[in-house]
Amino acid sequence: MQVWNTILATALAAALTLAATAVDAQQPVCPQASAEQLYLTTCRSDGRMAAALFLSNFTIDHFFKVSPPPFRRKPIELVAPLARAMLKSNEDLAPWLDSLPDLKFTKLDTSTGTFSMDIDEEQRWLETISKGWGQDHGLAVSLPKRLEGGYWRTPSVLQMAFWEGHRISFKIKPSRGEQIGGELECISISTDSIRFVVDGPGKPDFLIKFGNCL
Repeated sequence: MQVWNTILATALAAALTLAATAVDAQQPVCPQASAEQLYLTTCRSDGRMAAALFLSNFTIDHFFKVSPPPFRRKPIELVAPLARAMLKSNEDLAPWLDSLPDLKFTKLDTSTGTFSMDIDEEQRWLETISKGWGQDHGLAVSLPKRLEGGYWRTPSVLQMAFWEGHRISFKIKPSRGEQIGGELECISISTDSIRFVVDGPGKPDFLIKFGNCL
């Protein structure tokens, strides 16, 4: 019995070592922020717990709902825990997100996978007034026929990179100031913040912080 327990312990240790090695070997999919990067920043002090719960649930699904079939998330389930107040202030945004099909996540290894969503023509555009960010903003969103990319995760981070030709395009027109926008290249969610990486040199990224809000 002792020999058998030793064999089991050795096998378990080897499996955990291989899993840790696989995670360490993978790299984040979002580009690393540089000192020159510009940010449009806001703060949500209540977002940290929502982000932690979301990341915990995603980790569970990644490990235990392996493909086939892939595990799924409705787009509004990705947004609601992290921007609940914004959704309550915008009558058009929540119904539009709720009408979209599920995002399908397919695990590749211990830390990476792919995601995709096929979108009907009539669901691919939204124009609305976004409220709840200090001032009202005109918001226009355009989705591709197929939204697609790859993800990388740890227990405390999820990064989703959208492949070229399969990205979300958006325009934001503040009530005061110049219009901004572009293609969404990557989203990074952690227990500290959400970072939206916008494709193209000189374009500001968007950062929602979860702590030290003044």
